[in-house]
Amino acid sequence: MIAAGVLMLSMAACVREVAGAPTAAPVQAELRPLSVTSGCAVEGDLEGRFSAPGQMPSYLECVLPGVVQWLGSVYQRMPPPEAFVFVPRGFTGNDSGCELNATVLQYCKPSRTVYFGEQAVWEQYTTFGDAAPAVIAAHEVTHHVQELLRMPQPTVPNDVIRYENQADCGAGAFMAYAREQGWLSVADDVEDLAGSLQAAGEDDGPERTHGTIDERLRSFDLAYLSKTAQPMAACVPFVPEVPIITAQPR
Repeated sequence: MIAAGVLMLSMAACVREVAGAPTAAPVQAELRPLSVTSGCAVEGDLEGRFSAPGQMPSYLECVLPGVVQWLGSVYQRMPPPEAFVFVPRGFTGNDSGCELNATVLQYCKPSRTVYFGEQAVWEQYTTFGDAAPAVIAAHEVTHHVQELLRMPQPTVPNDVIRYENQADCGAGAFMAYAREQGWLSVADDVEDLAGSLQAAGEDDGPERTHGTIDERLRSFDLAYLSKTAQPMAACVPFVPEVPIITAQPR
């Protein structure tokens, strides 16, 4: 056994040897591509089944296959996003001009990739429940649809609102599909997503880019409560120049 004094002297010698040596750069957390085919690691209801932020990739891999299935049911010729990617805590970076960190939930148009920040997904899951991040995924996938259909680009902040409201409507169409597939605990899950949409509502003003609380809820309900065979048809009026359900990818 090494005596304490000897150990201290040895440590001091090591400190003198490395004095002035360059400090190693901290290791950057790495992006994690998410699978839409690997299957879910848990069975049954996802509410409360994940207990730590680092488990959110497993959660997302449970819900993303359903979002991709929904997209294929609406658009037979439309490819899904190029990738779904998890952004862990400690990562900061850029993708084609899209700033990435653990707080993002976004569709990056240049790379056609959906990014899920660890902190953002965890807050949605723990605050609003297991349906909330899935609804956000459908919202971002609707932005992908808008991109592939080459909808006209907004020129001022307020013009972005109709695209965001249409994405909320798309999320409602996804939830209507999920209801038909028997994936929902309807009362619980709809309450989850209502809270999420309300939290993301913006106050009115010239720089606003997202819907108010009322607008977001109404936009979602247009498709979710639609009686038509294809709920996405309810989302056409937001951008009538390029109907989101009748147009084909270009």
